[in-house]
Amino acid sequence: MGRSICAGCLVYDQLDFYQPNSFVRISGVLSTDLSVSIFFNNTMFSWPLISGLNVPDSLIASGFIYFNEFVPSFYSVRFFPNLVGFWRLVFNDLKLGIEIVKEFDVNSKQSVSQSSGLNASFVKP
Repeated sequence: MGRSICAGCLVYDQLDFYQPNSFVRISGVLSTDLSVSIFFNNTMFSWPLISGLNVPDSLIASGFIYFNEFVPSFYSVRFFPNLVGFWRLVFNDLKLGIEIVKEFDVNSKQSVSQSSGLNASFVKP
């Protein structure tokens, strides 16, 4: 099960790249170093992975995966899922021999607010 996300929301996540068999972070990974496979409800999409370095959140659009190093050896991934369902993003760096998988369960805003944790009201119905 992946992270629960509201439909119509920008998704933020981070990718962690480490040297093989160590906890030493790798810096300098570019969007051109990676390949990405995107699945929506087990159907492959072909959204390109592009640099998000100078792209503000307000310009993030469906159809692209935005990737950049925001501080040395820490990486940001942003995307805007356009459909309610299960999303799976698989990032590969063949040069480093690394694969990172991210999963997201995108729900309608109503279903997320009704089912996520404790709901309490201090007003009589």
